[in-house]
Amino acid sequence: MTAAATGVQLVRDGGACDSNGVCWSTCCSLRQNVCISNESSSFVADNATVACLVDPPTATNPSYAPDVSQNETFYISVGVGAAVSIAVLVVFLWRATRAAATDKHVDMSSTDVATIHGSDRPPVRLQRHGATALTFSDADKQILDPYRLDSSKLELKVLLATGGYGTVWRGQYDGAVVAVKVLFDGRKSAAGVSKFIAEVALLATLVNPYVVSFVGASWTTVESLALVVEYMDLGDLYDYLRTHSAVEFSWTAKRRCAADIVRGLVYLHDRNIIHRDVKSRNVLLDTVKPSKLSDFGVSREISSKTMSQEVGTYLWTAPEILRGDRYTVSADIYSLGVLLGELDSHQPPFYNVTIEDGGPMLGVSIMMRVMQNQLHVDVSPQCPPRIASLIDLCTGHGPAQRPTAAQVLGALEAWVVDTVRGNDLDLCRT
Repeated sequence: MTAAATGVQLVRDGGACDSNGVCWSTCCSLRQNVCISNESSSFVADNATVACLVDPPTATNPSYAPDVSQNETFYISVGVGAAVSIAVLVVFLWRATRAAATDKHVDMSSTDVATIHGSDRPPVRLQRHGATALTFSDADKQILDPYRLDSSKLELKVLLATGGYGTVWRGQYDGAVVAVKVLFDGRKSAAGVSKFIAEVALLATLVNPYVVSFVGASWTTVESLALVVEYMDLGDLYDYLRTHSAVEFSWTAKRRCAADIVRGLVYLHDRNIIHRDVKSRNVLLDTVKPSKLSDFGVSREISSKTMSQEVGTYLWTAPEILRGDRYTVSADIYSLGVLLGELDSHQPPFYNVTIEDGGPMLGVSIMMRVMQNQLHVDVSPQCPPRIASLIDLCTGHGPAQRPTAAQVLGALEAWVVDTVRGNDLDLCRT
C-alpha cells in the first residue's frame, strides 16, 4: 500500500523543517519540526496528513517488493479500513519518539553550563554571548516588555528536568527561589521562540492558587529568553508517584491532590482555555502549597482552528483527538481520568497491558484500541469506589459522555463532606 493510499505522505529532506524550503513549501504550518497539512486535494485519501520529517529517507529496492497474492487480498482489505487511523497515529508516534530521544540526550550548550542533573553548582548568569539572527518583532516586544525581569538578578543553580523543548532549573531571582524554563538551542527558531512567547503571554493572564504562578520573563538576546515561574519543592506528580508507596502517599493526600488539579481545570475551562496536556508530569507538588497545573506551552483558547495534530501525549490523549477531531474541554477531562488512574496505580497509563506472549503492547496498538473503545483504564482492588467511578466517567469514549470539571470537583468535595460526617467507607481501603 502506498503512502498516498493511507492518506500520509512523508516528505523527507536533510534539513530541519523550519529552514527547509522544500518542506516548508509543501506544508501549511510548522509544529515542532513537523510540517502538517490537512489539504487533501493532492492525495488519494481525504484529510491527508503531510509530515515533513528531518531524517533522510532510507533507500529501498523495489525489486524486493513481493507480489500480492490472492490470499493476501483479505488482509489488505482489512488494512484499508484502518488506514485513516494509522495516518493520524504516524505523526503522534514520530513526535513522541523525538521527545523521548531529547529527554535522554541533553544539549547542555543551550544553557551555557555543564552540570550533572540535580547537582548544585556555582550560580550562572542567564545570558548568551555572540550574535543572533533572531530579533523580537514589535508585537513580541509589546507582549514581553511588561513582564521583563532584570536578567542580572536571575541565577540558575540546579537542573531539575529536561524535555522536548528545553530545560527547567531551580534558580533565584532577586533572592527568591524560582523555577526557570529555558529553550534548547535546537528550539530557538523563529517558530520555537514564538511558541515560547505565547506561553509567556498566556501564563501572565492566569492568576489562581491551583495554577503555577507566573513571575516574569528574562532575556538579554532573543536566544536567551527564559520563562520564570514559582518554585514547587516536591517536583512533579509523575516522579512523586514512582518514589512514594501507597502508604506514604495515602488516598487522603491523593484526594486533596486530585481536587486541586480539578480546581485548576475548572478555572481554565471557565476562561475557555483548554490545557491539552493534562498528565502527572504537568502537576507540581509542594510541602506547603496546593498541587498546581503547569506547562502551558500547548494550551490554547478554544477556537475552530484548535487541531489535534499540534500537540498530545498519546497515553493521556482522548480517542477523538487520536482520530484527528478538534480539541474541546472534554479532552482535558479524559486526560484527567487517566491521571486519576495514575494516582491509583503509581504507574504510567496502561502499564499492565500486554500482548499474547506477555510482552508490553506497543504504543500504536494501545492507541488503536483506545480509538476503537477496546481499551480502558484499569483500577486496582484498593482504589476507592468513588475514584474508580470518576475514572470510568472521565474516560468515557465519547466527549458527551464525560462530566465537566465542575461536576468532578463536586463529586470530590461531596466525598470530603461524607468523610467529615463519618458516612464514607472509601478511605477504609487505604
